[in-house]
Amino acid sequence: MSTSNSTSESNDSGFQGLMKSLNLDPNQYKVYDKSEFPHKTFQELSQIKTNIESQLKNLFDLLKYQHNVDMDSPLVTKDGFPRSDIDVVSIRLIRTHIIRLKNDYKNLLEVLESKMEEEFARLKKEAEK
Repeated sequence: MSTSNSTSESNDSGFQGLMKSLNLDPNQYKVYDKSEFPHKTFQELSQIKTNIESQLKNLFDLLKYQHNVDMDSPLVTKDGFPRSDIDVVSIRLIRTHIIRLKNDYKNLLEVLESKMEEEFARLKKEAEK
């Protein structure tokens, strides 16, 4: 196993631990391995897409309703100190996971598009028989 891969795995498990410390189920908010997307079926990718959309909605709702902030709300005062009226650490963790999921979602859509083309080609071929 390469050092960069083990570092990535360590960061992912550490991140999952931090999410758990926020009372967020780490199984509900999972991290996806983008390199596995091309090896999955169209149906599996569709399910992952639905899961990511659900996770994103939950995380955005968590920011909005529990922490009363959004992705652009400042986390520091004008003096540069962390705001005392919000949980800066929790908000940063949630924002980080949102960004990661958005990146995964973008990659997933690219793979899903090519899989969809393959699926339609297969269905067309079957219909011609």
